[in-house]
Amino acid sequence: MKFLLKYSADLSTSNRRGFAIWDAATAVFWNIFTWSSRTTLRVELLWGNAQWSWWGRTSTKSRVESLNTIYARLGLVARRVAKHNLRKAGIPNFHVIHGDINRPAQLASDLEGLGLDIHDLLHVRSFLDHNRPYSAPLHYARGGRKARSKGAFAHFGQEIPADELEENLVRQLRRWAPYVGRFGLLALELHTLPPELTAANLDKTPAVAYDGTHGFSDQYLVELPIFLDCAQEAGLHADQRFQCKFPPSELATVSINFFTT
Repeated sequence: MKFLLKYSADLSTSNRRGFAIWDAATAVFWNIFTWSSRTTLRVELLWGNAQWSWWGRTSTKSRVESLNTIYARLGLVARRVAKHNLRKAGIPNFHVIHGDINRPAQLASDLEGLGLDIHDLLHVRSFLDHNRPYSAPLHYARGGRKARSKGAFAHFGQEIPADELEENLVRQLRRWAPYVGRFGLLALELHTLPPELTAANLDKTPAVAYDGTHGFSDQYLVELPIFLDCAQEAGLHADQRFQCKFPPSELATVSINFFTT
């Protein structure tokens, strides 16, 4: 099976670092297909405007369908841009549809209307879990779990306690677990750092900029170990064979993980 990655980098960090991250993502993607040994596979993209797009052909079929699902907040304009970028990338078969990362069941229903089974997809998304629309966890009493994250979180000006934010993340990931069991979930994600670690390394990490831009726009960065623990609690297991982090140290603010159930 051959797969070719076509992309244009658009990261807030330097292009050099952006290409390094994407090179690693490409390697992980290839390794997953080598390990999977499937002859057919549809790819679901949950990236904002399809600037980064996967294109592939199998050795046994002349085409692979590439499904692009747009994050709900981005709306109609982003869907138009996504279609343009996918055509420009030369992807022969694709769908661009409305999607909400908090509602995988609705996505499954919409895909069924297109004749697609959500379980037949390798789910791929970049930097979206921290950008999910927030809703308070139903029937959750604040303080019901011990908070671990030292991040600061808010929704429309109202503070979100860290324990409630972690519960929200676990529930969001848990909703996806029933749909990614067959081919897994490849996730690129952005993280914060503990404030004392950031303070001691101001010249070595962009964490202050990340925390500022994301905090003021209601996005929810948690530390990498906490993200992995929340995924584990949600029933998603990170395969260590396909893990990467940037930089490869305790200062990691970007991760690549392949989750299975």
